[in-house]
Amino acid sequence: MWIGRIFGIQILLHSSFLISLCLFAIAGLLPQALILFSLVFLHELAHGAVAILLHFPVDKIELFPFGGRAQVSFPLLFRPKAEMAVAIAGPLWSLALGGLCIFLRERGILEAGQWTQLMISGNLSLGLFNLLPILPLDGGRVLRAALSRRLGFRPATEKVARGSQLAAAVAAALSLAAWYLWGISPGFLPICLYLYCAAREEAGFASYSHFRYLLHKQEELASEKVLLARHLVAEGATTLEKVITQFAPGSYHLVTVVTENLQIRGVVGEAQILEALFQGGTKVQVLELLL
Repeated sequence: MWIGRIFGIQILLHSSFLISLCLFAIAGLLPQALILFSLVFLHELAHGAVAILLHFPVDKIELFPFGGRAQVSFPLLFRPKAEMAVAIAGPLWSLALGGLCIFLRERGILEAGQWTQLMISGNLSLGLFNLLPILPLDGGRVLRAALSRRLGFRPATEKVARGSQLAAAVAAALSLAAWYLWGISPGFLPICLYLYCAAREEAGFASYSHFRYLLHKQEELASEKVLLARHLVAEGATTLEKVITQFAPGSYHLVTVVTENLQIRGVVGEAQILEALFQGGTKVQVLELLL
């Protein structure tokens, strides 16, 4: 459901989000739910703001019952450092906002009531929870980005996704055990199930993500009939990490590989570079793509 735009970013509500709002309303907890969902929105807006600062246009922000997603038009999976910066921005913002609320409460600027406490606990919980190294949480994206520099995007995603599924399954089992043994409410169980399914989906996404990006380029070419080509020159020992920092949305990139004496060794296209990034990581040298 489309609800508007902020700074050119589409704001969408998933259908499950609306269902959860209705359930909270029936339970008489609608004001609390609206505050918590507002904190989630600000969390996602922090992701979007950092992406824009790094010159990655943000298409939309979609909100779900257990979180949200800021969708960047140029896939961050090919820029691990940028993905780490964008991913960590949300938890840091939530923790900073929670800390600010504590500061204002201690100074008497904010009333020490239930709404202030909800702001504090909501922000701190949101920040700390998202730092867990589990996909699709922000901590999982940071871990995936760090590993992808060495392993490649797909192997890193599959490794982190498997660990995330295992962690979610163990947490769900512990929640059920605590319910059975001590009568503790299994309220965390739906979140465990959500994380398990989402991690599994992330693993599946890794199998075709770069193909989707290339398909987007093909669609641009089919639509515009002409696609601007950007030509780059790189020494053979240059890593793909350095090459892709020169990539820009809306263009197709051709990299001429040269020796130290500027003798041409060959030309590598963007599709080859993204495939190598996807499979081998950012430390691959551009000369290896010609061998």
